[in-house]
Amino acid sequence: IQTIEPYGDELAFKYIDKVYVKEQEKKSKTLEIFNHNIRLYKPDLQNMSYDEMDYYKQLELIKNFYLPIGMTTTTYMPYNEVEKLYTVEEAKQILLKNFKVYLEKLHENNIQILTNDVKFSKSKDKLILSGELVVAEKVGKIAYFDENIRRQDYAEYFTEENDAAK
Repeated sequence: IQTIEPYGDELAFKYIDKVYVKEQEKKSKTLEIFNHNIRLYKPDLQNMSYDEMDYYKQLELIKNFYLPIGMTTTTYMPYNEVEKLYTVEEAKQILLKNFKVYLEKLHENNIQILTNDVKFSKSKDKLILSGELVVAEKVGKIAYFDENIRRQDYAEYFTEENDAAK
């Protein structure tokens, strides 16, 4: 069956980028014993925007024999937010990448694309990719069943009395 699929995606030219400050990076350690955590050190991170990354190392006595004791090292990576602008070409590339992912999902679901009428339009502060796709998809699917199993569900309709009455 042929259907019309509307498509729309937009991207603002203005975005916030993270610029990490390597000199202000801090670490903390946490000891874990039998699922109980003991924080050994936590740096002062007030008034900072930061991402954190954990690295967990479990105690291994011999090969493939682990004890329920481990150490987590958390790295706090502070950053400054910087406002940036996409160029029209960069925005087009990002929107096209998203559109290709959408098309791949349609192909994975065995939906055939007959026509592609998607176009770019530009407004003051964003780039828009919109339009329609005409697609062909199967309405039903072939299903095989076992007649004996089907009759079990409708046993009352397939009794000897009903067969004799016919």
